[in-house]
Amino acid sequence: MADLKSNSTVATPPDSAGWTMQDVLRLHHSGLHLFPVRQNKKPMGKWRKGPIDYMMVKPTDDEIENWARKEPAGWCILCGGPGRILVLDVEAAGIADLSEKGERIRQVLDRFPASCKRPSPSGGEHAVLHISDGPAPVGHGHKLIYRLDGVDEQGKQVKTLLAEYRGEREPLQRRTQLPARHRGHVVQGMDDQDL
Repeated sequence: MADLKSNSTVATPPDSAGWTMQDVLRLHHSGLHLFPVRQNKKPMGKWRKGPIDYMMVKPTDDEIENWARKEPAGWCILCGGPGRILVLDVEAAGIADLSEKGERIRQVLDRFPASCKRPSPSGGEHAVLHISDGPAPVGHGHKLIYRLDGVDEQGKQVKTLLAEYRGEREPLQRRTQLPARHRGHVVQGMDDQDL
């Protein structure tokens, strides 16, 4: 297996989220399970139902390098699994919200060190957390906080998503809340430039 270093032969420009190959390699070597994505944020292959479940099995250095040669639009961090990773995804609307909800969101983000946070492509912020006292909660795109913006012509409430979390991908019929008992910490072994 190739020993992938930050001076890998694969030199990619920053992707749509601003990640360089050096960023990808640092995150990969810190133990995170990464997978390449297309411009539409869809995976560039089968990350869960293919021959290898990459949420459960960390991609090899060779796989990361081969995927990088295909010039993905970006990379996703696979949540859940043995890595017990959860990503708090705060939307730009959540950061900019002037209500009490927005203030609470900013207070939570301020409590995390810079080493676990990274701006999202849409202007929000992602915080990558390791759940230390059990498995990552089930929930893909589990909506945490909305802002009510009124009612549309059909009488339906208009909502703006402010924050959600991404845990282990769940079967459609099974939905759970984020347990209050979970304690998390930032992913260890990274510096402020890693995420």
